[in-house]
Amino acid sequence: MRVFLNPNLDTLLTANTNAGTTLRQIAFDKSVQRHLGSALFLDRLERYRKDRNLPPEAEDFSERDLVNHFKGEWREMRRYILDAVRDGTTHHPENKLKDYIEFGGKGKERPLSYSSVEKTFYSFFIYGDVLETPLNHLMDQGENPRELEKEQIRRVMNLVAESVYASKYDPALGTARIENQIQKGNDVPEGHLCAFRLSREEILYAWLRLVRQIVQNYFITTGRPILEQKPFQYRFPEPLWDNIENFIENLTKLPIWVNRELSQTVFGGRQSPEYWQTVFESGKTPQGQQIMPAGLNLMKMIQG
Repeated sequence: MRVFLNPNLDTLLTANTNAGTTLRQIAFDKSVQRHLGSALFLDRLERYRKDRNLPPEAEDFSERDLVNHFKGEWREMRRYILDAVRDGTTHHPENKLKDYIEFGGKGKERPLSYSSVEKTFYSFFIYGDVLETPLNHLMDQGENPRELEKEQIRRVMNLVAESVYASKYDPALGTARIENQIQKGNDVPEGHLCAFRLSREEILYAWLRLVRQIVQNYFITTGRPILEQKPFQYRFPEPLWDNIENFIENLTKLPIWVNRELSQTVFGGRQSPEYWQTVFESGKTPQGQQIMPAGLNLMKMIQG
């Protein structure tokens, strides 16, 4: 054990973070890296206020102002800002999906790895650049872009948790060799099998991309101009939430997710997101095998 007497906390935290990320002396899990990055973001907020002689609660400056202030570490600052968004979303007490996320990286009890969540939910739904508006922009009206983004991503996560996993996914069965069990004729409940398959990273990537498309199409058809890179920073009307919920519910009902005959072929190995995009477009695999009656019709998929 090392004991640091009266250390510079900022230096210690930064060194610890670099050891597990940039230098990789300690292989930190992604979730740990995001938590450390979020802590460093809060530290930089405090330092910025002190440097500018601002009161402790001041938020009338932007993410861009922070990046410009810490010029020597602008790349790190951008990561810290996004880490704070990710970490604040993941560990929010109202996030129901976190109960189904394996934060350790190699566990077999939960269906989602944190890495998969980053590559899908956060890749599609978090705006990946810094904002020019003040941190407290529209905060009083409940329309602050970053807070709205986190809130709405969390709501999508909760819909997924309720529709895909709740009362269906069995942690006792977990994710270990599920397709192998199917091939051996073992009893795997349909709800668990569906949840397991929808959680596979390449499949999750393909269908969450459709969720983003549903969001963008809603704003287009209702005539509201938005920046397509950050759709979750605009308040979703309730009809759009109905569309998202209906899509997820209808997706879970597709027979393909409980088709045991496809265990050795389609689900027997890891495919690519593009493979599943082809399936969703045409109902066929890229090799021409018909595995769904037809491609998905998003207009039908969002109907209750």
